[in-house]
Order: sequence, then C-alpha cells, then structure tokens
Amino acid sequence: MTVIVRGNKFTCASLTAAKAIDNPKVTIVYDTVLRRVSGSTYLDQAEFFNKKSGQTRVYNLKEGDETFGVFVFVGTKPNSDHIKDFLNTDEQGYVITDNEMQTNLRGIFAAGDLVAKPLKQIVTATSDGAAAASAAEEYVASEKRRLNIPIKPVQKKIFKQTPSQQTPIDDEQRSLVKTHEGQWFAGELRKQLTSIFQKLIKRSLYLFWMTLAVKEKN
Repeated sequence: MTVIVRGNKFTCASLTAAKAIDNPKVTIVYDTVLRRVSGSTYLDQAEFFNKKSGQTRVYNLKEGDETFGVFVFVGTKPNSDHIKDFLNTDEQGYVITDNEMQTNLRGIFAAGDLVAKPLKQIVTATSDGAAAASAAEEYVASEKRRLNIPIKPVQKKIFKQTPSQQTPIDDEQRSLVKTHEGQWFAGELRKQLTSIFQKLIKRSLYLFWMTLAVKEKN
C-alpha cells in the first residue's frame, strides 16, 4: 500500500499517522498529488506529480492484477467565503472562536465543523452547539438588561382535547382510506425469510427442550 501525502508531513491525528509510518507494508510519498486516474472496466492507471521535484510518475496496473484502487481523503473545506469579510478565520478558512463559541463580533457565535478546532466530529459539533446556545441566551438576556427591556418567560398554550371535541370518522371517510393489497414481500424474499424463520423455530424448540431437561435433572 502506498500513501500519498500532499504536504511534507501528515496533518491527521498523530496516532493515526504513526500506524501508517510504522507499518512496513505501507510506503509513504510526501509532497505529491494525484493528477488523474483512468481505466476501462476497473482502474488501471494513475498519474502522480511531485511538487518538490517537479517530476511526474505514472503507475500502470500489472497484467493480471485487478487489486489496484485509489482511496481519496483530502479533508474538508469550510463554507466560510461569505463571512470572511467580517469574521476572523484561520489560514484554512475556519472561524476562530473563544471557549463560549463567541466570534470576534459580539453577539455572533459559531459552532460545528466550521469552527477552528483540532477534532471535528459529531460529538464535538453538538457540544459546540450547546455552548453557543447557552452563551447566546446569556448574551440576549444581558442586552435586555442593558436596554431595560423586560425579560418575560414565554407562556406556552396547552390545548386539551376532550372526547366530545374529537371528530368521528364516518363510513364514507373510512372508505377513502387505502388498504394494502397483495403481498408485502416478493416471492424470492419470502422463501429466504421462511428458511430463516424455520431455523429460528428449530433453535427455539431445541433450547426449550434443553431447559426442560435441565429442570427435570435438577
């Protein structure tokens, strides 16, 4: 296996990079990009360009070998072009925030994979959202206090429906409800499911008799 790295070092997690670096079956090529791939029924050629040496290398699949493949992971690009003019971002375009997800503009918060941080996963994105929501709520409350705007909790209206308010369905309306016709599963799928269910039934009966035998023995 050959790992192509666009830069002069890995930018992923150090432990993940170490697994590739320490594996004798993995060859690592730095400062190189994949220019193009080609093939007919399957991939059989790839062209690589070394940015440091300026050389191009073409890899051709050996005859009879159909195990060649390319797995691409180039990271992510933040969709922040429309906010770079007024929010601070890093070199890659990720928004810079403080611990409360506050940006350089007071009252503007950011959360999720748009934020500059070492780990971008769903769990960190939800954590960002919770922190941003809490900070935003506190910001709104502080602004209301500063502007002498009363802070009133929202009163939710609860509508209770009594049995007399329920609208009955007459025969004409019931006739408009479409019922399922035909079989739920195709014939071939039914055969497969039948075979599986028969095995489950036999297994259940076996366990049942084994349980009785154990009880009688005890």
